[in-house]
Amino acid sequence: MKPNSKKRNPFQDIELEKEPPKHMKEKVMKQVHLSQMLLDSADLFTTKFGKTISDITNQKK
Repeated sequence: MKPNSKKRNPFQDIELEKEPPKHMKEKVMKQVHLSQMLLDSADLFTTKFGKTISDITNQKK
C-alpha cells in the first residue's frame, strides 16, 4: 500500500435517510437491552453488593 493512499471509509456508504428493516431494528434493540442488563448485573454484584455487605457488617459493630 502506498503511504499517501487513502483508505475507503465504509461508513460514508450508509444511507442515513433510509429506515432499517423492522426485524433488524428489533434485533439490535434486544441486544442493546441485554447488554445493558448484563452491565447492570455486573455492577450490582461487583460494586454495590460488596458495599452493601460492608455496610451491614459495619452496622452490627
